[in-house]
Amino acid sequence: MMLTRQVGSLCPRPVSVWRRALERNTRKSRAGTSSPNPALEPKSHGSARLSIQRPFSTCRHIGTPGYRSFSSTAASNSKREEGMLDVDGLSRLVKNDAIDTVIVAFTDVYGRFLGKRHDAGFFLDSVVKDGSHACDYLLTVDMELDPVPGYDFANWSRGYGDLHLVPDLETLRICSWLDKTAMVQCDLYDSKTHAEVAISPRALLRRQVNVAKDLGFAIMAASELEYFLYKDSYERCAQKDYNRLEAAGWYREDYLMLQSTRNEYFHGAARRHLKSSGIPVETSKG
Repeated sequence: MMLTRQVGSLCPRPVSVWRRALERNTRKSRAGTSSPNPALEPKSHGSARLSIQRPFSTCRHIGTPGYRSFSSTAASNSKREEGMLDVDGLSRLVKNDAIDTVIVAFTDVYGRFLGKRHDAGFFLDSVVKDGSHACDYLLTVDMELDPVPGYDFANWSRGYGDLHLVPDLETLRICSWLDKTAMVQCDLYDSKTHAEVAISPRALLRRQVNVAKDLGFAIMAASELEYFLYKDSYERCAQKDYNRLEAAGWYREDYLMLQSTRNEYFHGAARRHLKSSGIPVETSKG
């Protein structure tokens, strides 16, 4: 089964291919050579929506002196969302063999998570205090992870260095869809100067949050995930060059309980895993 989204990226590669294919077919249609691919057309009966609520607060200090991070309002309240963890809670789960892996991730310029899977014991003993590292070229790659020339930040002539990954422990959560796994999001710092990497997405967002705060506004954000659901596997979609994909439904689904019931095996699992991983969910349509 393949899932694609119209906005943002839960599954980045299929979305990028979907966009390129749709643009390619649209250009052909305008030129009179062909019509848009019906399997990629936005009116696909396999489309659905999932509304997520996640408010953000202003900046706060964490961990190593000099480093700053921001956290969600819900996560920073005394009552944590279901699925959110603190270090003590993670330690208990590790001791009980409920968690053995921690994903240490940061956001790239496309909104994707990149990072490492750490042994949970090593995470508690080392990463919580000292952070982790990744190559700085990861902020200068294309969708296929090939380095793009022309960046001043990192390039072949200057050589590639390390980024210091500093975990924002307010984002520590269970990944309920993965076996014995937790995840934490990181802020990026220069491993030599210890200055925050100003071009990193979280740093850019933090500056905008601070600007809004200075103007007297509190930023609140939520996501509505719109996606197309197909019966083909990712491998099968690639073999078919993302053409003539088999939609999960043959009937328009928008608000319709009949068709959405047929696909509830996926929509329901998505709602439950998001909630169990610390992300409040409002609804799925239909």
